[in-house]
Amino acid sequence: MTSNYIKATHQSHIKYILLWLSASILVACNSQHQLANNIQSYQQRMASVLEQTEANFNDVLLPPYPALTELRQQTQNTSIKLTEFYELKHCQLSSVIAVRNTTLGKVQLPSTRFIYEKTVTKALEACILETRDTDLKAKLNIWLNRKQQSVRHAWTDMLQTSSEIKQGMSANNGFIEGDENDGLSDTIAALTFFEQSIESTDLSSAELESHLKKFAQLSLLAKLWRSQTLLANNIENTTKWLEQQAVGEMCTTESSHNKQKISYLNNVFQLFFIEKIQVVASQVNYYHYQLNPVLDRLIQNPHLSKSFTHYIALQHHQHFGHYQVAMKKHIEYWQTLYRSCHLKPGK
Repeated sequence: MTSNYIKATHQSHIKYILLWLSASILVACNSQHQLANNIQSYQQRMASVLEQTEANFNDVLLPPYPALTELRQQTQNTSIKLTEFYELKHCQLSSVIAVRNTTLGKVQLPSTRFIYEKTVTKALEACILETRDTDLKAKLNIWLNRKQQSVRHAWTDMLQTSSEIKQGMSANNGFIEGDENDGLSDTIAALTFFEQSIESTDLSSAELESHLKKFAQLSLLAKLWRSQTLLANNIENTTKWLEQQAVGEMCTTESSHNKQKISYLNNVFQLFFIEKIQVVASQVNYYHYQLNPVLDRLIQNPHLSKSFTHYIALQHHQHFGHYQVAMKKHIEYWQTLYRSCHLKPGK
């Protein structure tokens, strides 16, 4: 009997934990879609006040990430003969090569290959210093020149074709929340680490993988770009809808019913646009300018593919410009309405 009681209690405890986890996941998902919910509520409440069908709400998706065929670098592996391999026994380079058989740089994951190319290059530089044989030294210098090119290609592949980078820049799994959960500092740190890793003399594989994992988990760039597109499209729709309702003309009448509608409409504007939507929009602006330096350096990097840099520039600059215009026009509409109807903010 006691055993059954313990068993039942244990099962109940497990169910409680599962329910708690489910609720936590649901809250997290909802918070990542709060911006969309607030925009829809804003449109619906105004439509309800004016007794009209609400403005069109458009869900948005980011453009597809560039195809790997457009991004992947064509590299030529440097092969060595078995006799050449035995000549390297005096260097650590021989053990580095042995890990990958007799081919320098034959690996799978872009990040792993990048680390390997960096390791081989460093080992080659050390081996040249340790080698006295002039013929072997000349051969090592030839290999080093090739591997230095391979390192650049491997870095480009790591940055452009890693699944974590694709996830972090193109996932359609939510919007920014406007708080520390978005991970701005971690994202900037990761992008800066990726950018500088090509020049690093002591690159940590664990640190690289950690930044890649964090970058994918946060997906801040994708959420930021999707948020600004969501705002641009739907706030633009809402402004056009308000113009069609001729709300300004309602202020010129003596109808108490119309005055009440204007008052209610103003309350909706304050409650949803000012207190919720614009708060997140201000973070969109803040994130954009904080991310500008590192993203602009990537856009201007001549070693990265045009498809990759164009994808970033399209989202971060062109679509951001569209978002700014849409928000500006909406605010200007309300400023005009405030003047026409002699309203004051918060009243």
